[in-house]
Amino acid sequence: MIKSRLHPSEFVFNVGSSESPEHTWDEEDFKDKEKIGEGTYGEVWRVVWEESNDTLALKEMKKEKMMKTGSKEIDSKKKKRAENELYALEKMKANPLFTRLYGWFESTESLYILMEYAPYDLYNLSESIADSKAFNKERKQHCVGCVMTFEQMHAFGLAYCDLKDENILIDAEGRIKISDFGFVWKVKEDGKATVPVGTLEFFAPELVKKTQDRTAPGFDEKVDMWALGALAFSLRTGRTPFGTEKNKAALFRNIVNNGNAFTVKYTGFSGPLTDLIKNCLLVNDPEKRYSAADLKDPEKVPFFKDVDWASIAANNYEPAFVPKKNEERNRMQYCYKYQGEEKCIDKFIEKISKK
Repeated sequence: MIKSRLHPSEFVFNVGSSESPEHTWDEEDFKDKEKIGEGTYGEVWRVVWEESNDTLALKEMKKEKMMKTGSKEIDSKKKKRAENELYALEKMKANPLFTRLYGWFESTESLYILMEYAPYDLYNLSESIADSKAFNKERKQHCVGCVMTFEQMHAFGLAYCDLKDENILIDAEGRIKISDFGFVWKVKEDGKATVPVGTLEFFAPELVKKTQDRTAPGFDEKVDMWALGALAFSLRTGRTPFGTEKNKAALFRNIVNNGNAFTVKYTGFSGPLTDLIKNCLLVNDPEKRYSAADLKDPEKVPFFKDVDWASIAANNYEPAFVPKKNEERNRMQYCYKYQGEEKCIDKFIEKISKK
């Protein structure tokens, strides 16, 4: 798996520190490798660390896929994205709401990032509990985790830029873990971002405008707050608010024209939830859009007035949702409480592993 391992002095990527000070990683450290994801630059593997027998996630980014076209040199923009991802993981590794960074290293062929493994993602879990129409405690916890994550990231001058249900992982205990920092932008150091990135259905208006007109102003961490509004809407309805990528023109038009024309979309929502999504998050002007810190003020945002923010930050809370694995039937059970009763829905593991 890991060929021609490099000494830290030979590393191409630089984030101010190299590997975990407690360990020098090598190929023999890992066993039971299984691919669980695939991206633009490489794959993500589930591996078992021989030393502790812990199951971890190993992200491999292939250097050949990051090179300039027709060149043997790594593209500077792609290199910066990888370094920003490592920087964010380093800065946030003490935050229990993030996938924990264990270390990173390079071979001649690839950059490797070793992280905490969480077996589920919110995309699959949301599909499983679609029969529950209420915005219940479980869904609220997922949103609260995003708020807490963004508050710290934004305080560090980092914009996440890729919030979507697939990037919100759930560990075996039901606790959320924000993952995939490949689009992180260092706003404080580098100013507003100028290259639109992320998932189109969660694009903020300023991202759409920048996509359509490269001379439009750049964007900052407020794109994360818009994406949180789109996520909250999808958790309530099972769909994103403005359309799908299948009709990109209509999707972009709806995002930019968001306003009174979309009031009908909130029919059946509670008053506080409508206020959160429509008046705090899906606000076209980023200057008027609420920050993560604003959302924690119960006077401004009644929807979150019952949240114990300190317990969430300390990872000292009882998850409203705990996935359960049934080994005998080789199925995954998603269990949640609805109207006081526990419901469990089975899904084949194979469907999850393809994500």
